[in-house]
Amino acid sequence: MRGNSLTRFLAIIVLSACLSCGEEVPTAIGERALEAAGKPAAGDPTVTSAEPPEAPQGVTLDVRVIGSNFDRGSRADLALNCEVDCTLSEKVKTNSTRFVSSSELVANITIAADATVDLYDVLVTTSRGKRGIGIELFAVKTGPVNPQTGYYQVVIGRLSGPTNCPALAISEGDYVAGYCFHRTRGYEAFFWRSGSDMMSLGPGIAKDMSDGDVPTVVGSYYVPGPDNLIAAVWEPLSSASPVLLPGFPNSCPNSFPSVGGITGDGRMIAGGACMPVEVEPGVFVNRSFPVLWTGIGRSWSLTQTLTLPAGFTSGRAVNISTNGVVLGYVFPNGPTGSNSAVWFPPYTSPEMLPAAGYTYIVAENVNNNGDVVGSATGSSPHKALLWKRIPGGWSPPQEIGEWTPRGMNNLGTVVGSGNGDGVVWSESAGLISLAGQGVHDANDGGKLSGHDSPGRAVIWVPAP
Repeated sequence: MRGNSLTRFLAIIVLSACLSCGEEVPTAIGERALEAAGKPAAGDPTVTSAEPPEAPQGVTLDVRVIGSNFDRGSRADLALNCEVDCTLSEKVKTNSTRFVSSSELVANITIAADATVDLYDVLVTTSRGKRGIGIELFAVKTGPVNPQTGYYQVVIGRLSGPTNCPALAISEGDYVAGYCFHRTRGYEAFFWRSGSDMMSLGPGIAKDMSDGDVPTVVGSYYVPGPDNLIAAVWEPLSSASPVLLPGFPNSCPNSFPSVGGITGDGRMIAGGACMPVEVEPGVFVNRSFPVLWTGIGRSWSLTQTLTLPAGFTSGRAVNISTNGVVLGYVFPNGPTGSNSAVWFPPYTSPEMLPAAGYTYIVAENVNNNGDVVGSATGSSPHKALLWKRIPGGWSPPQEIGEWTPRGMNNLGTVVGSGNGDGVVWSESAGLISLAGQGVHDANDGGKLSGHDSPGRAVIWVPAP
């Protein structure tokens, strides 16, 4: 009797222990029952693989996430830098996560056309908030390449409301700036970086920017009054508010400075500023001059007025290369007309760009070599021209097509538009047409910025 009582007592203890362990019963039968119920098994979730392990930009797809200890209500996300802080991006979004089993989830994921190309971590968060991370298990690849052009297109988009948003500048760090136009609001400057939404910089036009990880954007900001676009500087990674560049101490009434561009290091800006000039005793005439501002961040000073060539009384700078070569227009004191001039550091005197018989030349861009692109507008269609810098000056202008150049990188790639199409030209590839597009700038990595036929800001990336 005593032995039977002891046996019954031990059985009750064992039964009580099993009942108290509930969901955590470590038996095959218990695990299968929990899995069927969609409840977590013991331990934190783990992530071992993703199928498929990669996808291009601009797609929506299902991704199988394989691991352990998932539960019903678990969510799978793609993230960057999970070894530090697990950064989620609006450009790689999980639309839904379906529970299959404790070892498998299916995540429906949308990868934006401008999502960051990188290796992503796969992050699973259970319904109880437990996390499992598979480091660099999914690769976001570049989008599909157009076989006719050799580029794939990344759509940046528009600010809310505007109808047309050309991207005027792309830096060596692949930042993009430009403007959007709205029929009622007018111009609105924007800044963009991969993985983020387009940022409004307020009313105005962003024209150029420095290189590096902390870009400085320059352009024109809208202020109330006549001639109401004034030269401005933005530091978009820290503030969307502009700094307005100063003019001369005795600036022309109702006239504001204009910006041509900024150097790669972000320390020098070229443009134009106006001041009254006494042409005879007591008689003053308003005249514009090519000028340089120097500074950093939110502190800028007009530090140099560039020398005009003999016989010319006014001018303005329209572009500056990343290493400080300045391109501008100079105007004679007499019949209307203008000539193109180039100033090389330290800017002691300008050099005149040879016209070589072409009329109505509009110079657009200069690179670090001193090469210049522009167009002869005295005919229709315009003649695209390239001046190559040689010892002692430039080679005669080379016709590179019937279109209008806008930008040029330091490797000699020229971009622009003609007959409603974007144009890319280089000596090695010749002319490439981006049908229905408009191209404004090219960086040394070969990436282009501009707009597509619906008017959205876009960049084009050359095939690897």
